[in-house]
Amino acid sequence: VEMLNIPDLKSDDISSFWKKEKRGETVHAPISDGYTIIQEVKNTIPLTDEEKHDTLVWAAKEYLAAVMEAADSKITNWALLSEVINESGALKHAADGDETGFYWQDYFGDEDYAPLVSKLAKEAYVNSKEGNNANSLVFFVEESNLQNSAKLQGLLNKVKAWNAKGADIKGIAAKLNVSYNLDKNKQAEQEKAIAAMFEAVKSAGLLFRVSELSVNIVDANNENVTKITFEQEKAVADFYQKIVAGYMSLPADKRAGITQSALFDTKKDDDVVPTGLWYSDYSRKPAYAGWAEALGAAK
Repeated sequence: VEMLNIPDLKSDDISSFWKKEKRGETVHAPISDGYTIIQEVKNTIPLTDEEKHDTLVWAAKEYLAAVMEAADSKITNWALLSEVINESGALKHAADGDETGFYWQDYFGDEDYAPLVSKLAKEAYVNSKEGNNANSLVFFVEESNLQNSAKLQGLLNKVKAWNAKGADIKGIAAKLNVSYNLDKNKQAEQEKAIAAMFEAVKSAGLLFRVSELSVNIVDANNENVTKITFEQEKAVADFYQKIVAGYMSLPADKRAGITQSALFDTKKDDDVVPTGLWYSDYSRKPAYAGWAEALGAAK
């Protein structure tokens, strides 16, 4: 059941409530004593794989139509898919262990998943407003932990296969929520992995954006550090500088944006979460300087 508007629940107007049941028929929910009664309808006939596929296509169409209408043609860059690749570089599936999870690819198929969603998104965009051209859309696949080379390579392979079937994915969006490691060897390995990520993306020729960037601090046991010295803050600033400089090393026409996810330090209980570029009192941190220097500011 979906509520499309917010009606006066004390009235008998239930036009905003509808229920999809009986494989496609749309009916209103019943009403009693001024309240809308939501009844669970159990379908005792198992759906075939084809029926599941068609039902989800219908749901995706409805969702995408609503999203594109709300965006009003002002948004053309979209994360078409998000968090669909596992750490080994394969596409995620419920059968791989998370049987309670829902994965569209289980119903649309590995190879047809992205091409189908791309097609539906383009149709929704064109239909949302007269004059819209599907060629204006730029699709990304968004993933975290792409400094894991196996995951990144698996993603790049998938994008290539999907694009061969018409997915029209233009770029990769990386969530880089990382931690500066006080263990120098572990930190050196991490910096090497991030540099390799930028090189791999550069070789692939895709657009690249950092959709989330934040740096925490952990000790050698990967435990969060909340009592931080100024020297450690300077080390974090240097790490920020290397990450942002890595992004800036990409060809200008392949840089699709970089976003800092946490602007200010926050507190959790009595501990500081030091992921911002400003302290909680709004004064600049060394991390701010690391960002600025990577963008070309003088030291």
